[in-house]
Amino acid sequence: MKILVTGGSGFIGQALISKLTHEGHQLVLVSRNLSKLKKKYGNIHECHLWDALTGSPPKEIFSGVEGIVNLMGEGVANKRWTKKQKQKIKQSRVQGTQNLMDGAKEHAKKLRVVVSASAIGYYDHLQEATLDEESPASQGFLGNLCQNWESATKTISKNASVRMVILRIGVVFGQGGGALSKMIPPFSLGMGGQIGSGKQWMNWIHLEDLASLIATSIKNEKYTGIYNAVSPENIQNKQFTR
Repeated sequence: MKILVTGGSGFIGQALISKLTHEGHQLVLVSRNLSKLKKKYGNIHECHLWDALTGSPPKEIFSGVEGIVNLMGEGVANKRWTKKQKQKIKQSRVQGTQNLMDGAKEHAKKLRVVVSASAIGYYDHLQEATLDEESPASQGFLGNLCQNWESATKTISKNASVRMVILRIGVVFGQGGGALSKMIPPFSLGMGGQIGSGKQWMNWIHLEDLASLIATSIKNEKYTGIYNAVSPENIQNKQFTR
């Protein structure tokens, strides 16, 4: 299958590209940093320049594309959440996704499936309750962000021939990046510890499991709608940091 992947230079994206390449898919990759993308994947896959905030991708990017995986977004944990940083986080996900879907609706004539990221931050993690995909969103920044992000993705569902999958992704653990890369340094120096009350639920998923889930969501037509992309065994922050 020919698949357009956004966010391919990120932690999750790199693992997914490796898996999809191994499975024999033809990939179309887009980035604001075309030289970096071509250096890593140019000999294997089709690479294009696209800044998600400037408008929809060029028409040629969608040529022959049957699937889209949308992973793009400013890193949530990269910087302090100033007003300016929150705006960057929101625009990169909501406006970027809307621009992508607008382009797909107009130009991706062979499109069959869209798999798009959301986040487990959709929910209120201080609740002492079991939550599922029907549970309400939190009223904080992340809850509102995820609702708007998902709404932008859902505009593609107006095309009845396109299957849509939204994955609310938990904390991703794996080698080479993600949550562990930020946690290990302070803990190795004896400075790690629980955050606040420690009652926050850590809904996590391993990088390889997430890449497999995305790949399966592309291929298996039984997957449709919203899924929590997390391990079945979740723990509170105070347990994790012992």
